[in-house]
Amino acid sequence: MHYSRKAVATGLALVMAAGSFNAALAAECAALMKPGLVPNTSVSVARDVAPADGLPGYCEVEATNSSAPGSKILTVTRLPRDWNGKFLAVGGSGFSGDTKLETVAPALQRGYATVGTNMGHPGTSSLDMEWMITEKGKLNEVVLEDFGDRAAHVSAVVGKELIKAHFGRPQTHSYWQGCSTGGRQGMTESQRYPDDFDGIIAGAPVFSWLVYSAPIQRSQLFRNTPGALITDEQVPLIRDAVVAACDGLDGVKDGYLTNPLACPWDPAAIECKAGQTAGAQCLSKEQAGAVRKLYAGYVTPQGLTVSSPTTRGGEADWKVRFIGIPPMPKGLNINFSSLATAYLYKFDPQWDPLSFNADTEMAELLKSKATKHMIPEDPDIAPFVKRGGKLLLWHGFNDSGPSPLETLRYYKKMEATVAPQIKTPVTDSVRYFLASGVGHCGGGAGPDRFDMLTAMENWVEKGEAPKRIIASKKDSKMTRPLCPYPTIAAYKGSGDTDDAANFDCAPMSPAE
Repeated sequence: MHYSRKAVATGLALVMAAGSFNAALAAECAALMKPGLVPNTSVSVARDVAPADGLPGYCEVEATNSSAPGSKILTVTRLPRDWNGKFLAVGGSGFSGDTKLETVAPALQRGYATVGTNMGHPGTSSLDMEWMITEKGKLNEVVLEDFGDRAAHVSAVVGKELIKAHFGRPQTHSYWQGCSTGGRQGMTESQRYPDDFDGIIAGAPVFSWLVYSAPIQRSQLFRNTPGALITDEQVPLIRDAVVAACDGLDGVKDGYLTNPLACPWDPAAIECKAGQTAGAQCLSKEQAGAVRKLYAGYVTPQGLTVSSPTTRGGEADWKVRFIGIPPMPKGLNINFSSLATAYLYKFDPQWDPLSFNADTEMAELLKSKATKHMIPEDPDIAPFVKRGGKLLLWHGFNDSGPSPLETLRYYKKMEATVAPQIKTPVTDSVRYFLASGVGHCGGGAGPDRFDMLTAMENWVEKGEAPKRIIASKKDSKMTRPLCPYPTIAAYKGSGDTDDAANFDCAPMSPAE
């Protein structure tokens, strides 16, 4: 094949131009390593990443902030070439932070500058807290503060400063998005750092001590009473009985409960009768009693809530959460809560959570040192609201970890606290969405895929408060509206029940 001299010259010029362009991008990114750009922060890596796998090109910056003595908070900021002018910070999960590319990839594709943080410690497992104590009996209070409330704020500060240094202008809007621990961080931001974000999306927040005390109490129900522990084969028995009794209460049989609070089902319905042996067909008296108490929750004689009621309809999750699987023979919930209470309450990794006496120790747990940094229960977010901030809370209605009823309790208390301080309805600034049939941050029989970020953008940038958010489910044609409390999806009475268009947001009854 023959090429003219002109074609060859043109090709070489294009290659040289592309090389110069890439070199310029690399230089612009590397310039962020200049000392002093961000106070109390050193940049260890600033590299230009070429477009690949559907992602745009971006500048990736790893930085460590030491604004407090002994604190070392790692942040990873990603600055896309085609920036949309906006900034998104993301939260962690369990006991770990999150700086992974896959977490922020959807936002990068939308043109967002993003930031994630390790929350002040090197641990990468969501079920590891070895970094929380320096030795038995001694809490690492610097790391506690980083993990509890400082890291999220620092990530906002670092991300914004790097944006200004790189693009020469600040972001037009800043958002936070996280679920579980990330939801707790979002609540902390709204309460303690009201100027950091214009909009905060906080899903299934682990913001209360009950997220640790409840799993212990629930595990004790099954394990401290002989014969009370249900078996793997009894999980579908309970689940099917609940669905059979209550699935149609909302007028649509779709395999999950729209409003679990309306379901009166009692395990006595499947308790073994004379001549039956507990197993796949029925529950023993002890098993039925434990399940009944699980649905009821527990309050101490002193009036302290230890465990909120477990909502009916989420039983499919019980094997992993309560019964146990090979890696966690006592279940995920007790594994999670035992770590937290052992490290944050007893400062002893060997402490046995099944020895916890809620009646005598719950008050002590509530007063532990970790409360200040890890339990963002302050309902007064008026400063955040007054400056125009928007808070979008959401929770899976069948979450067997942190309770959606605890988030609801906070929402009501916040509303009552903030309302007298502002001139507009609190719902103009804060809304709470219950995702029916959904577990912890996803999963469950209900539709668990929804775009909260677009809903937040429309709220902050266009003044369009979210009246309904459409949810879907993988490998299913079903869609449903998620509705702001105290409303919930209600079938209109005609049309395809798999189509969200045929559902209204109607008052929830009972609404708790």
